[in-house]
Amino acid sequence: MTIAIPEVVTRVGRRFYYSLSNMRSCDRMAISGTVLITYYDERGNRVDLACLSIDFSPLGMGIYSGVSMPAGLEVSLNAGKKQSPRSAQVRYCKEHEGRFRVGLLFGTMGDNC
Repeated sequence: MTIAIPEVVTRVGRRFYYSLSNMRSCDRMAISGTVLITYYDERGNRVDLACLSIDFSPLGMGIYSGVSMPAGLEVSLNAGKKQSPRSAQVRYCKEHEGRFRVGLLFGTMGDNC
């Protein structure tokens, strides 16, 4: 049985790339629901957005938003009437199918997963 060297190199390269691109501190759980995001824009105006949650981990959350948010933006999020608002920071924001995929990092909690 012979294996072509370029094929082996391609497989190893793909696995290596995947492992680097999927580095997470914690496993994420897929969820779906409405989350209210509140922040202040560059003019100091309060902005309230209803966003769709995508996934959740002890350290952060992924959401879909109708508007772009800059990385580093401090936001407050509220997922329900019985829960207290939680602070988070926008880590990234990428356009995805006509809306924005936003990654949020919760306030300092350590690396406990």
